[in-house]
Amino acid sequence: MAGRPGRAKSVVLAAGFLVVLALTVLVAGGSARVLAAVPPGSGLVYVEGDRLMVDGEPFVMKGYNYFPRDYGWTAMAHWDWDEVDAELALAAQYGANTIRTGMDYPYLTGNFYTKPPTRRYQVPLENLDAIERFLSIAAKHGLKVVY
Repeated sequence: MAGRPGRAKSVVLAAGFLVVLALTVLVAGGSARVLAAVPPGSGLVYVEGDRLMVDGEPFVMKGYNYFPRDYGWTAMAHWDWDEVDAELALAAQYGANTIRTGMDYPYLTGNFYTKPPTRRYQVPLENLDAIERFLSIAAKHGLKVVY
């Protein structure tokens, strides 16, 4: 992926979207089939029948909703990453395998509801970098992430 830094971020965001979509189908529809081909050993969560799976094994989500203690409802780009690392380590220590966090639309896009709603907004690169950093820290602690 050299020379195409945006592609790696797109792949990560697409994978995250598939996890959310799979969870939605599982919760809303009961029984579902695998939504997309998931590469073996990818570590991605997917739906098979009426179960969540990771690498061919059943996956039971155990975790927490998460915003950093001192940075809730702010742009991820402004988070204290040492604090995030320590808190996610603590979550893993307590047996979590999943973290659910959110992205506040105004902070993510820079649209604080002051511009016309028909305009298209793009996520600033610093926010995409922050999402990638969060995913990396979570992976370091063996945590899946749900946005």
